[in-house]
Amino acid sequence: MKIDELIKYFTGHFRTKNDTNNDKKTYKEKGIALFNLGNYEEAIEYYNEALKINRRDVNVLNAKGVALHKLGKHKEAINCYRKVLRIDPNNVIAWNNMGATFYELGKYKKAERCYDNALRIDPDNVDAWNKKDAVLYMLRDMKKQKDAKKRHISFSFLRFKQK
Repeated sequence: MKIDELIKYFTGHFRTKNDTNNDKKTYKEKGIALFNLGNYEEAIEYYNEALKINRRDVNVLNAKGVALHKLGKHKEAINCYRKVLRIDPNNVIAWNNMGATFYELGKYKKAERCYDNALRIDPDNVDAWNKKDAVLYMLRDMKKQKDAKKRHISFSFLRFKQK
């Protein structure tokens, strides 16, 4: 299916922004669809509409943060993740996303702290171990990196075995 066909499909299956129903789920789903099509700016518009209905929706805030990150709007993305963490300090997804943003900015110590927080909450989180491994490599902390790599490989193997 071509992108134009996908847009037409999703537009036909979700209400428009002008729909008077103001259905948060519809805005969120259309935002996700647009994000998956690479239309990050338009996805953010729909995430904003969903947030007008419920400004504390951590899933929408995380999704908006990722879209902002994709657009290179790192400060705004970090602000979204911080809002999530004020609402839910144990949100592993927000810690991982914020770590990825700090990593991309070259702020490796801040990224490491984010991944440490994610791993404090979920010690078996493969994504956090993988990303922490990359951060420690950039920080040239080979001792810690060796441990992170070992854990990442171990948890990846266990996850693969369970499938």
